[in-house]
Amino acid sequence: MTMKQISFFFIFCLLFNSCAKEKKAEDIVIDEVLTHCDCVNSFYLVVSELNTLNKNESNLDSHTYLKTKNKLEKIMNTIDQKCIVFEGDDIELKICDNYQNLLLEMDLYGVK
Repeated sequence: MTMKQISFFFIFCLLFNSCAKEKKAEDIVIDEVLTHCDCVNSFYLVVSELNTLNKNESNLDSHTYLKTKNKLEKIMNTIDQKCIVFEGDDIELKICDNYQNLLLEMDLYGVK
């Protein structure tokens, strides 16, 4: 392999790994949440992580649990403030892929 081929292979591997990485709540860029479906997807991601955290609470020390929970709730509140313009507009929200999943996760978490 030539140096050029090795470089292309390395760049391809980096791009592949970055695209294959599962998105987490901390990866959400609030300025990029622009549409009603962005709001649904972002909120779904955060509430899902909160539910997973609550399910695994007994496996974590209390400091780690509370720190992570506070961080996720802060992200959730920021998304909620950003997306407040879409509240009450269920017709637009229902067409989003994760809308039903979000409702289920919100019920589990206790958010109405």
